[in-house]
Amino acid sequence: MKKHLTAAVLCLGLSLLLPGCGLEQLRDRYIEETGITPTPTSAPKERVYMDQFTGNVQTFDGINLVLQGEDGSVFFDASQASVETSHGLITGDEVSVIYEGRLDGSDPSDVKALKIVDDLHKEKQLSEQTIQGTLVRLTQNSLLFTDKKGRTILCPTAGTAQYYSAGIREGLPVTVRYLGIIPDIDPGYGLTLEVPQIRVLSVSDTGSIPAKPRRSDQALVSNEYGDEYTVSTNYSRGHIRSLETSSLQLIPNGSEEAVTLDLSGAECWFGCGFCSGTGVDLVHSGVGSEDSLEGAGVHTAIGDDPASLSAGSTLSFVSGEIVGMTANTVTLRTSDKMNITVRTDNAQNSAGDLVYGKNIRVIFDPAASANTNVLQSIRIRNSS
Repeated sequence: MKKHLTAAVLCLGLSLLLPGCGLEQLRDRYIEETGITPTPTSAPKERVYMDQFTGNVQTFDGINLVLQGEDGSVFFDASQASVETSHGLITGDEVSVIYEGRLDGSDPSDVKALKIVDDLHKEKQLSEQTIQGTLVRLTQNSLLFTDKKGRTILCPTAGTAQYYSAGIREGLPVTVRYLGIIPDIDPGYGLTLEVPQIRVLSVSDTGSIPAKPRRSDQALVSNEYGDEYTVSTNYSRGHIRSLETSSLQLIPNGSEEAVTLDLSGAECWFGCGFCSGTGVDLVHSGVGSEDSLEGAGVHTAIGDDPASLSAGSTLSFVSGEIVGMTANTVTLRTSDKMNITVRTDNAQNSAGDLVYGKNIRVIFDPAASANTNVLQSIRIRNSS
């Protein structure tokens, strides 16, 4: 073998001088004499190009992210990206996308978004905005209202602090505090302007959220003739199943059956919003009791206070069908027709694989989610 290899090496050296001993002939002779086929050297790998793009969030549907840059809008497929921004993906917020590939206007599928992060040199921070209007509809995850320009606007309210001093009802004047951008456009007669990518901070009929009301053993009520009198009150607790404006479906503690309560005349303080699972303390009169609230007249409804809840004790949740996914988020389509995005990293998951079309329940931390539109999840379960 050594003799054969020596001959091959000599021939390789002479091949530079002798036309009769080329590289192809040398390879054939080496195979013939040794029975060994040389393994070709692999081609050098193509260099991976990595860069960063900074822009303002225009839209995000759970998969696709559009940023407004200096030269126009840029589209990113975020399905494999990790969302690591402090405010989620709120319209108008300045974020950076770290990606592989080249943004040269060619095939966008060649670009792979890896991370979405806060811009280290952000020139403009998100500022609180206020808009006033008239309540049309309120659910556990959404608010529909008409603003002073006559536009009908639909926005997400999962985990949003809310206060109504004398009840919830259609036509009630409300003040909405939020982060993000509500476009200054008119969607047209009979159409709704949907703004799913803002973060609503609070909704109130007084302009702000007051201190949590105290429980009282008595309440002042009036009859149909306007005469006022004092009644003794009872106290009960339960958890929200759903909300349809003034109609609250509540599961009282110790019961598996939901009761429907009228909140049209009740003082309502909900620090965590009206999400399903949220605990509620009720001050009521009438025939209602701890075991049965049927026929109860609610005077005050006090929801859980996020400031006094530990992450392990909160029961507020959103549930729905998975319609969007990134490396560490899922976007759910809820029963009240809202798209809500939640982070899934660091959450306890007993739902198994998270795949499109699956229905899940996500218990989230209202305090940690107060200023972001990507809710911080704690536990993930199958919907029941």
